[in-house]
Amino acid sequence: MSVLSLLLNADVKKIEEKKTVKMEIPRLSAALGAPFELELQPIDPELYAQIQESAVNLDKKGQLKNIDSYALSVRTCVEGIKEPSMKNKDLMKKFGAATPNDLVKKLFLAGEISDIVQKISQVNGYTSQDETDEAVKN
Repeated sequence: MSVLSLLLNADVKKIEEKKTVKMEIPRLSAALGAPFELELQPIDPELYAQIQESAVNLDKKGQLKNIDSYALSVRTCVEGIKEPSMKNKDLMKKFGAATPNDLVKKLFLAGEISDIVQKISQVNGYTSQDETDEAVKN
């Protein structure tokens, strides 16, 4: 059966379904005395591209100056964490955060942010280099 036939016979809802995954943050689980699990969701491809573009800094000549990887990571967390929403006004108020980005910075350590971003990338269909290397071996 051709790929075209597979798509034409597919259940569109199954193809378009956006699955979420849970991720525990052990430090916060210990601090709160209960499991602290984030629900992570895929980010719309167009929004994901905008997030990446917003982290690119150009000089006056339009040449790449640098990429603000921290800003990229924080914004990815804001959009990829479904629950608890980093955009929740009550949560931002509780932690004295002016913006969702500020809330991410207040709640999570640098390594936790990195781990969350890596998991969000996986939810978005990106595979790690280890997974790619393993697939090539087999």
